[in-house]
Amino acid sequence: MRRRETVRLTGALVLAGGFVVACPSPKPTRSDRGKLSTASAPSSDPSRPIVIPVNTRITSLDPLEAEDRNARLVVAQLFDTLVDYGKATDELVPELAVSLPTFDAGTQELTFRLPTGEQAPQFSDDPCFANGMGRAVLASDVAYSLRRHEDVTRSSHGLLASRLDAAAGNFASAIESDDRAGTVRLRLRGPAPELVAMLANPQMAIVPRECVTYYDGQNRPAFREHPVGSGPFALDYAASEPGRRVVLVRHPPAGAGEAPPRRLRAAHDRVQIEYFRSAETALRLFQAGQLATLSPGQSQFTALFQGTQPRDPSLTVVRTPLLATTLLMFNQRAPWVGNHRDPQIAAKQRALREAIALAFDAGRYHTVLRNGAWAEPAVRLVPPRWAPADAPRHRHAPLQRDVVAARRALARFDPDPALELTLRYLTTDDENARQDAAILRHALAPLGIHLDVTHDPAYLAKLLARDPTYAQAHLFAVNFDADYPAAESWLGAFRCAEVLALLAGYCSADYDATFARLAGASTLERNRLVAALEQHLADAVVFRPIDHPHAWLVAQPGITGVERHPMAGLRIERLAWR
Repeated sequence: MRRRETVRLTGALVLAGGFVVACPSPKPTRSDRGKLSTASAPSSDPSRPIVIPVNTRITSLDPLEAEDRNARLVVAQLFDTLVDYGKATDELVPELAVSLPTFDAGTQELTFRLPTGEQAPQFSDDPCFANGMGRAVLASDVAYSLRRHEDVTRSSHGLLASRLDAAAGNFASAIESDDRAGTVRLRLRGPAPELVAMLANPQMAIVPRECVTYYDGQNRPAFREHPVGSGPFALDYAASEPGRRVVLVRHPPAGAGEAPPRRLRAAHDRVQIEYFRSAETALRLFQAGQLATLSPGQSQFTALFQGTQPRDPSLTVVRTPLLATTLLMFNQRAPWVGNHRDPQIAAKQRALREAIALAFDAGRYHTVLRNGAWAEPAVRLVPPRWAPADAPRHRHAPLQRDVVAARRALARFDPDPALELTLRYLTTDDENARQDAAILRHALAPLGIHLDVTHDPAYLAKLLARDPTYAQAHLFAVNFDADYPAAESWLGAFRCAEVLALLAGYCSADYDATFARLAGASTLERNRLVAALEQHLADAVVFRPIDHPHAWLVAQPGITGVERHPMAGLRIERLAWR
């Protein structure tokens, strides 16, 4: 009798970003010169505070360090980016720039033009400027701000480093500016259709060099605590408390006279963003009318909703699908479950991935994890907004669990009866993580695969360290809009140049060639290519799309202008009391 040996298929679940964020209502329409109309109704009671809760500390107000959604929420109000998102969350429109950039295929240069003279946006008044008066935003400010991301310790470094044609990582060699002409040129390594979307990330916002130097000098608060920008709000430093409270005041202030045209203006004089350690405290304050908005967590959902309807019918409720898909996903470098150079072994291990995908109970996941209201079933990898209407349905995404098909796929894997397959699963230690693990264990049981779960609050750091002890296989819930909501951005993670990324570990010359054709493609051709890339990943990598999550926001009856920013969460500048 042969001795049974244990083969461990190490796994993990990552809930990227979180799905409870502010949601959009209709956005202003496009007008002349690439701007949007600014017909926000003025606040009927500008003295009444707008207080918005957040559930984690606001770590930094410097765009360079805005590495989480709450930091981006504030940074997006204090600073401007070159481009932003329009009515559709994947539609780019100019913000600081006069128009969307032009791309020269011959020189591989991306060129932005900024308004100059009286049309130029202004930084807010601050002692860091000569005479304390704010000045115009210049092309050299853009170049300086983008060069700051040369720091390899910043999460934003990779967004530019793999795309700029920078000598030895020196961003200055790939970024040129001309203040007189108002132009900024980025020299690229090759077509990068996703780069423009990345520049809408609040981390890529434009800062004044002299203010960074002034506040990061001696005997002054750091720039991360005393930011100066050109956005629709400025910071009330005296009223703010680092990490806990941020108070924003309209920029330029009401009655300040004629100002350069802005794409969006603040609709309210004063907004306070407050960190609440207890979600229950925030819920009670919202129910008492002291908070303007609330993004309820699932533990709070039943306190506000009966099914999908609000218990208080006077509340404004906005629900919108996110540009996100929850995925069951495997690392292609993982032994036993990943890819392999030997075609026969690769086919067998792909069959194992198919078996696990088909056995996953998406219906149970919706009921237990989503309260039956938080998501819609997913039959494609990419969110519906990106998928052409005739895009093929993922063959590993049945609406109902298919154990019979899963066992047929497992037979193609042909497991050795002497081997006991164990999926080692690393996750955090909260109740949702325990429910996730239970659902995965339920999926694996009919296949004879054991789930070995480790609950560790530091699980994400261990995964990011790429320790093979923990990170040979993955289960991911992926937010496409976590960094830059464009199909090219997420699909680009699977190019050979990104093979070492945690998400991928996959490389195909055919895939890379198809992706390269996205640059300059028409909308119709782009949709076709996106569908082809998705189908390639579905067949070669095997993901199990589970659902497309939705975001929920409740607002007090008197609040207007509720609108979601895909990376910052909420467009605070649009909010006002009736």
